[in-house]
Amino acid sequence: MNEYRGGKFGFVSSHATNSFGLAMFSTLLFKDKGFTFFIFSWALLNSYSRIYLGVHYPGDILAGGLLGILLGWLVYWLYDRFINRMVTVIAKPHQQYDTRTIVFTGILSIVIILLSAKTLI
Repeated sequence: MNEYRGGKFGFVSSHATNSFGLAMFSTLLFKDKGFTFFIFSWALLNSYSRIYLGVHYPGDILAGGLLGILLGWLVYWLYDRFINRMVTVIAKPHQQYDTRTIVFTGILSIVIILLSAKTLI
């Protein structure tokens, strides 16, 4: 794109890591087959665009995708442990998640994305 080629350091692809991390976390969160197919297709297409533009090699994308899947699973695991403790303290045992829990999940997701963004490192 406009004669741009990646810099000296391109391994692991941050686009692939973030895309697959989001895909894995949201898949585990929503547990819907249609959504899973859509979000992983989007992550794959987003990651492929890096190869198409010539800024990453396929190995960079593969390693980024695997790292993203691992981190997405890890964040979900931590989220699940924390949210289960919070729900048992806040809600009754068989009560559905309330609006506060949903808003907390959204804010937590945004904070994690911002903390892992390349611009803050």
